[in-house]
Amino acid sequence: MNDNINNTENKNEKSKETATQDQTFTLEYVLKKIDTIRMDTEHIHEAINTIGKMQNNESVNGGFGDQAKAEAVAAAVQSRETTNQQLLKLYEKMYDDLKPQPQSPFKEKALAMAMTAMDNGCFDEFSSLLDTLRHS
Repeated sequence: MNDNINNTENKNEKSKETATQDQTFTLEYVLKKIDTIRMDTEHIHEAINTIGKMQNNESVNGGFGDQAKAEAVAAAVQSRETTNQQLLKLYEKMYDDLKPQPQSPFKEKALAMAMTAMDNGCFDEFSSLLDTLRHS
């Protein structure tokens, strides 16, 4: 389990280095990070192997230590999955922020009219355009 923690720390350090080198985040970057989280199941396999390698506690008290060990491993996996869920929420927000937002045809037409009015010095038209936008 310690190896998994060390591997995760190394991956995080590499990610930090990459992020600091290039502060421009792209949709491709976000999608790669999401895919990395999706593909990273090593901690789950390691937890299953750890539980499988546990020796049974055949004490007279009924072996309650076995249950505690298994619950500790399960808690570690659950914590990791919670972290992954939070990261996915962050990447989802980043994706939404980076995704090109479609312009409405009305907004584009209004902007074009405003620019034309400003270029031509037609402030009355511009004023009426603003009134139209306010009341729509």
